[in-house]
Amino acid sequence: MISTREWLLVGCAAAGALADVTVTRHGPAVFVASVVVGLLFEWLARPLWTFHPQLLASRFTVRGVNLFVGLGWAGVLSLGLAGSAVLQRAGLPEVVAVALAVGVCGNLVESLFFRAGVLRYRLEHPLLAFPFQRAPVLLDVPVSIRFGYFTSMAVLAAGLSRLG
Repeated sequence: MISTREWLLVGCAAAGALADVTVTRHGPAVFVASVVVGLLFEWLARPLWTFHPQLLASRFTVRGVNLFVGLGWAGVLSLGLAGSAVLQRAGLPEVVAVALAVGVCGNLVESLFFRAGVLRYRLEHPLLAFPFQRAPVLLDVPVSIRFGYFTSMAVLAAGLSRLG
């Protein structure tokens, strides 16, 4: 049985796929690549947070990462790319539009996932906390995570958008 939190991740993916189809018209390659990149990132970054016990106990969890998390990533990236396309049509340069749209969409979805209990951050982990002993947070999410959506996540999204 799929848990409520897994349905939340599926919902994010569906919203992203709908935005992708209606606004950016990328092919399925971008969405599939986003899922794969998301799962790889989550697997590599496992020490930085922990998932809700319900997700960890799910039959869809492999090596500590729930497969639905990849769908959540694809949703975030697709929503960000759709927002970027709208901002570009409004006259913003591509780099600014992608960074702004992915940053804002990513942070909103990250807050939603945190508040829904999908994950908990390990605020003492050195990669989240650097240069502090405990990671500074902004609206319950570490600042380093929030900043990452405007930087590395935007670069990933821009690269993935070239596939479609």
